[in-house]
Amino acid sequence: AAEAAPAEEPASKRLAATLKKHAVSQSLYKHIVEIVEHPLADNLSQDSREMLLAALPHSLCVPSDERQEFQESIVKMMGQLVSQILSAMQASLDAENEKVAGSEAKKLELEETIQAAEAALSKAQSVTAAHQTELNLACSATQAANAELTQAREAQKAGDAAQA
Repeated sequence: AAEAAPAEEPASKRLAATLKKHAVSQSLYKHIVEIVEHPLADNLSQDSREMLLAALPHSLCVPSDERQEFQESIVKMMGQLVSQILSAMQASLDAENEKVAGSEAKKLELEETIQAAEAALSKAQSVTAAHQTELNLACSATQAANAELTQAREAQKAGDAAQA
């Protein structure tokens, strides 16, 4: 009877063994994988992405003084990828900061406009109040004059009636 060939270890088990061999935690490794899979790493082809992911445990996880040339090239590629992602993030941050600065300048401009409008409103209210006072005085004077006129007319009628 033919003996069955030993089953190959699953990739996750091989990865765990490699990480353990180099004293690298799963969580740290996952963070490095996130860099390769980052949305800003869009200039990386799928083949390059897969190559980096396959080589990571055997390059970046290896202490620098023990790395071979191909491992150093993978580490260098990862460094370039991180730099590209950080540059893209910084550019995005700078653009957003410019928007914020523009919004803050517009806010200050609008606040100054509000202050000017409030000052104009206050002045208009003062003028209106002064005119209202003048109107009230004029109305009182008119009423007094009308009362005097009515009395004078009545006196006139009484005088005219007495002469007739």
